[in-house]
Amino acid sequence: MKLFTRTIDTTTCHYITTKQFKTRIVTIRFLSDIDKNTVTARSLMLAMLKAKNRMTNSRLKQSRHLERLYDTVFAASPSKIGNKHVLAFTLVVVDDHYVVTPLFEDALTFLRHALFEPDFDEQTLQEEKQFLKDFFKSEYANKTRYATKRYTKHLMKNHPHGIHPLGESDDVDDVRMADIKASHAAMLHESSVYISVVGDVEVDETHAKIQALLPLKSVPLKEPIIQPYTFAELPALKETYDVTQHRIFSALKSDIFYRDAHYFDMLVFNALFGEGSDSILFKTVREEKALAYYVHASYSPFTGIVTMTSGVDGKHVEQAYETMHACLDTVREGAFSDEDLALAKTALIQQIKQSYDMPGNLSIKALRSALFNVPFKEDAIIEAISNVQRNAVIQIAKRLRPIFRYELGGAS
Repeated sequence: MKLFTRTIDTTTCHYITTKQFKTRIVTIRFLSDIDKNTVTARSLMLAMLKAKNRMTNSRLKQSRHLERLYDTVFAASPSKIGNKHVLAFTLVVVDDHYVVTPLFEDALTFLRHALFEPDFDEQTLQEEKQFLKDFFKSEYANKTRYATKRYTKHLMKNHPHGIHPLGESDDVDDVRMADIKASHAAMLHESSVYISVVGDVEVDETHAKIQALLPLKSVPLKEPIIQPYTFAELPALKETYDVTQHRIFSALKSDIFYRDAHYFDMLVFNALFGEGSDSILFKTVREEKALAYYVHASYSPFTGIVTMTSGVDGKHVEQAYETMHACLDTVREGAFSDEDLALAKTALIQQIKQSYDMPGNLSIKALRSALFNVPFKEDAIIEAISNVQRNAVIQIAKRLRPIFRYELGGAS
């Protein structure tokens, strides 16, 4: 597996050559600053581009067209990386080595129509609005997802990370066709563009096809991509809802961000502390004390926040909080074995290795390599994890400070 970088004017193109897959995966990402005033319109615009275009001017026609291309998959989704809103279009097409009639150029032609020849109409806009409303309703129906969203909303109130990449449910009805068209124009003319191709491809030949069929223009990426934010301590908050198990959260501030000197120390700490079923949190809170239905910790490298979260019976809430923070003290005091640390590193390294077996992850790794000047190959990452020392993990634990506690539960 090798990564090659080419450019088309100011557009960055990544070619990850590998014989591991029988498909070619093309991904085009448009990056711009995330803005709560435009994010909902941008996500709806993205969905409308995915639905149809002037060449395939109905959902049915588009579906049949992709079927004729050996069931080529066309996907579009919004996401975030740092403080950037990412609009991503992905094509998964059978490799030309496995078909009698080559498909790659036809697939790129379809992608060009999808990007440059939208078929925006009021009916499709209303359909996509309803789909988006249904998605937000489904979040409310899933109380763990809903609690996570509420926790994030309160903690990240003034932070770009608090903006949902799909937008806000309250803003859906306010989006007009003029907003959709303005969002489309901004995507094509005001975004930083990154293209990736993963598969068994000849780089120069593929690059020439991309250049001919996808005449995209890119603007320089605005800095910073990671926006350090000084989170202040917030008062504890409980929101009531009649549920069988309370969802509880505790935010720990680290001020360690992606690419920082202690970034890999933080990854190992989180694996040891709360990431999986062998973690200190899981073994203590769930297995030993049987306080929780689930419990884990997650680290966000773009906010520097470690979140402890659990689902517990209402009568066990206080004890669960106390036990989770006692687990943090366990790491602070170094009261864990070398075997525990080795197991955490092994689990983390295994995750890294598995991530290189997924073509979508390879594309994201190439993007992060370009944005943050980090290694693309796994060897450098694995070596950095392996070299993390016991005392470095202890120092990470000592550095963490609780700043917010949130609970969803209790009779409404």
